[in-house]
Amino acid sequence: MIKLRDIGELSFIKKVEDLIGKPSKKNVLVSIGDDCAVVKVRGGSILLISSDMSVENVHFLSECFPPTAIGWKAMASAWSDIASMGGEPQWAVVSIALPGDVSVQRAETIFRGMVESTKYVGGTIVGGDTTSSCDDCIVIDITVIGGAIQRRFITRSGAKPGDIVAVTGTLGNSSAGLLALKQNLPLPELWRSHWYPIPRIEEGRWFCSKGCVSAMIDISDGLVIDAGHIAEMSKIGINLYREKIPVSEELKKFCDTYNFDITNFILGGGEEYQLIVTIPKNKWERVREKFNQKFKCLITEIGYITDEWQGVRVDGVKPAIVGYEHFANS
Repeated sequence: MIKLRDIGELSFIKKVEDLIGKPSKKNVLVSIGDDCAVVKVRGGSILLISSDMSVENVHFLSECFPPTAIGWKAMASAWSDIASMGGEPQWAVVSIALPGDVSVQRAETIFRGMVESTKYVGGTIVGGDTTSSCDDCIVIDITVIGGAIQRRFITRSGAKPGDIVAVTGTLGNSSAGLLALKQNLPLPELWRSHWYPIPRIEEGRWFCSKGCVSAMIDISDGLVIDAGHIAEMSKIGINLYREKIPVSEELKKFCDTYNFDITNFILGGGEEYQLIVTIPKNKWERVREKFNQKFKCLITEIGYITDEWQGVRVDGVKPAIVGYEHFANS
């Protein structure tokens, strides 16, 4: 019998898509296959809806996470889906399963992290559910709803040949922080990058309001695998330049000190929640200038879109490093 680990998360999602089929109602504008579902409600408003699950020992390690970071990271991951389509955070519903022997203080502090993360992006938690966990691990399941600014939103499917591929911020700190935590290496700056990621809400809204981006996605599973989602949905190829990918001084020092290959972190490291965007070439310089004047989180050109092939290549070669895929990496 074929197991989930044999096919991986992405192939399983395609099977689920086939079971669900195409949406039958005209008010469903975007269904499975993007960061959020997009629906039109009475009065013409457009809502972005997404869910995200965090499981102990899969998404976070309790023994090396402050309780607030467990909640913050779980919620930031969910809000990042709203950011990746240029939406405005509105409401969240949180369901949490906890072992009965977790202290009240710890449980409350985890939830405080979710509240702080939600306040940071301007959203509101409006409900949810609590239950006991039968396998002694913490599970947090979050549904978020955002609004589309001026009824606009950005999908993964709009990239065109000739577009510039760019990324916000620097890459690799989160996955390096996870490794540092696992190996008990004293690098608090990298730890914080993994514990308290920042969903790029303001940046996503800016891209959407300016109408300057043809496709967008957040980096949750790694640069290569998430750029691959744009390539697949847009039916194009992406070539990334390894040397153009922006990295922090902290990551460079970490790799130099402990003799790690920085490429593993920047190509395959997930949970960055930076944004990958594709921008028409004739708009790129102006977008770069205006964006970098407005945001500390700078934008950097890292590649281009082509119709010569489909999928992602790095310096013209299919990369051996891909990223994280559930089931396949278990």
